[in-house]
Amino acid sequence: MVNEKGRTVKLDLEIARKIQFSMMPKEFPFQDFLEASGFCLPMAELGGDYYDIFKISEQEAGILMVDVCGHGVAAALITAVAKISFRNHAKSGLSASDIMNRVNSDIYRTLGEFKIHLTAVFCVLDLNNNTLEYCNAGHSEVLVLSADGETRTLEANSFFVGVMEDVQFHSSTIDLNPGDRLVLYTKGIPEARNPDEGIYSFSHFMDFLQKHRSQPVAKLTRLMIDDLNTFCKSHEKKDDQTFLAIDFMGNPYPQLIFDLNLMEKIQKHRIDLTSKDDEKFLYFEEEVLKAIHVLQDANCSEAIEILSTLEQDANRNEDKYKIWSLLGYAHYLNKNYLLSLKIWKQAAKLFPFNDTINSNLQILEKINRKIHREIFLR
Repeated sequence: MVNEKGRTVKLDLEIARKIQFSMMPKEFPFQDFLEASGFCLPMAELGGDYYDIFKISEQEAGILMVDVCGHGVAAALITAVAKISFRNHAKSGLSASDIMNRVNSDIYRTLGEFKIHLTAVFCVLDLNNNTLEYCNAGHSEVLVLSADGETRTLEANSFFVGVMEDVQFHSSTIDLNPGDRLVLYTKGIPEARNPDEGIYSFSHFMDFLQKHRSQPVAKLTRLMIDDLNTFCKSHEKKDDQTFLAIDFMGNPYPQLIFDLNLMEKIQKHRIDLTSKDDEKFLYFEEEVLKAIHVLQDANCSEAIEILSTLEQDANRNEDKYKIWSLLGYAHYLNKNYLLSLKIWKQAAKLFPFNDTINSNLQILEKINRKIHREIFLR
């Protein structure tokens, strides 16, 4: 009977371990902008560490690492709660600290009576502006290794998660440069020990990262595991060991300066001023507004169809400019950069001293040069 119970417990732990392992991300979003690789080596069958990278919006990625106080089944369940909570609350327009505040409330209300807490670092990576906003709640510092050898450390700027409900979390923002490498880890790595009770140490960890700075993150991850195993040998782990490396490549296709919301307001005002008796102009202005609305919904093909039809009847320079700027933007969103450049050049001929047009032309020319170089190097 005892053996049967033992087998059942062992099977349950094995199933739980597989479920927890399946929660770790296997693929990462925004692969045109970043490369990522990581691992989690639990101390026992189940661990209390977790990492994640997920899409918040079309230009924002959420980056997360969690270290629960404790190990085993309880810690594993808390990582699952944390994952769900972060993903539920991570919305565009909220700061990293806003999101951490909401997650803290979830964790405390659910688990506060058990006096369990966790450390966490949550980052919002803005791919348009090349910025990283972070809230570090008592976690190990995030390392930012630049291509020129400089290292920045993003220290804890907030208290632990789950200790109390009325905690004010804080966030800070840094600029990132293409080529920067982010490293997130849990304390189980620098505090790892070998059979002689020697400590792996933070300095050894930093030396390792600098030595292998030129390695792709996938290989860096494998080398990190090998280095830990070589140092620790067969010594029993005292803590989970979790590591995540992210190479930030930057936005290869910069964002055009184009405010659809402003154009919508202007267009609605124009419709209000247009005489209801002037059916032709009223139809034109309403169709332009329709094109703006479908562009706001990212329906580029429908917008292009509407605008291409209107282009044939546009006689005034003001109308032509409006159509060409919207049409160029629609082709840009559709990643037809060469056609977008051609159309915006037409718009520039009508208003050659418009700063917005000239800035967008420079961006489009830069994108097309980059594409041509990539094709040539294949």
